[in-house]
Amino acid sequence: MKLHNGIAVAKYSSKGNIIRKIFKLIFILLPVIFTLTGCAMLGTQKDTDIDLPTSQKVQGKENQLQPGLSVLYFHQFYRHIDEMPRGRMIKARGIPGKPILILDHHFDEDREVFKSSRAKGVGMHMDGFILFEKTGDYVFQANTNDGFRLIISELRIINDPTVHSDRMSEKGMVRVAEPGWYPIRILYFQRKGTATIQLFWIKPGDKTMEIVPAEAYAHIPGQG
Repeated sequence: MKLHNGIAVAKYSSKGNIIRKIFKLIFILLPVIFTLTGCAMLGTQKDTDIDLPTSQKVQGKENQLQPGLSVLYFHQFYRHIDEMPRGRMIKARGIPGKPILILDHHFDEDREVFKSSRAKGVGMHMDGFILFEKTGDYVFQANTNDGFRLIISELRIINDPTVHSDRMSEKGMVRVAEPGWYPIRILYFQRKGTATIQLFWIKPGDKTMEIVPAEAYAHIPGQG
């Protein structure tokens, strides 16, 4: 009888160990599963290759392109990019300004941010097109203070959306199958203190990160 009970206990303990191992494995895999499914559900990609859809490329309107990105300013103290106006409220609340020709700026604490008439409490919504002259992989990185988001062909490439001092964002990469002009949108805000906004890229075949040049930006007046 004791032997029988001993065997029973042994079997029970063995089953218990197996169950515990299964639960341990599940807890180990859960973060991985959540990350993979979460990224798919949110439609965002981080540190991955993003193929630009050629259907988004500008076609037949190249002669309408003008230098720089169109901009709308918002006079508000934001803490996160998602607090900025969306949809119809963008044009309803935005204050139009002169096109932004290049993103390579640092503003001292009391210096006006571009032509916003403000040195702090400024949001910017920039729209236009970016020129990819050849096929291949383009790596982007931004140095900003404060929040910043880069969207190309409706794909989120860089997202550093909160209040912070000068810092480099994580890198984002796009793969271009056909050269041409593609839609670009940049959201940025400066809460207070100093302000910085710089956008860099590494072009296919290059190894050095450089500021995206002015000739790579364009917009169509009245669009965006």
